[in-house]
Formats: sequence, C-alpha cells, structure tokens
Amino acid sequence: MNLTGIISTLQYWAVGLIIFVIGYYAMVFLCKAKGINLNKAIDDHNAAAGIAMAGFIIALGIVISGAVQ
Repeated sequence: MNLTGIISTLQYWAVGLIIFVIGYYAMVFLCKAKGINLNKAIDDHNAAAGIAMAGFIIALGIVISGAVQ
C-alpha cells in the first residue's frame, strides 16, 4: 500500500493550517495595535469587523491554496 499521497496531503494540510493560524493572529495583533479588539467587535455583532475578517480569511485561504498547489 502506497501512503505517500496521504502523507503529503496531511503535510500540506498541516503547513496550511499553521500559516492560517499565524495569519489570523497577525490580523488580531494589527487591529490591537490600532486600538481595536477584533474578537470583541465581532462578538458585539459589528458587521464591518465580521466582513473584514471574513475577507481576510478568504484571501489567506486563496494564497495558501495557490502556494500548496
């Protein structure tokens, strides 16, 4: 049984997830530098904060997907 495909897929998944988490915390850090608590703003149903974070997540996912392929 050849597991190289499964192993490489799991490796790419792990690397992508690590990059995604680093990117998320970078976005939160940048918002805190500007005096904005992004997580609290999203919890308070701030639509602009939610849309900004969703756009960031989608953009980061596209970049990670392109880098992995």
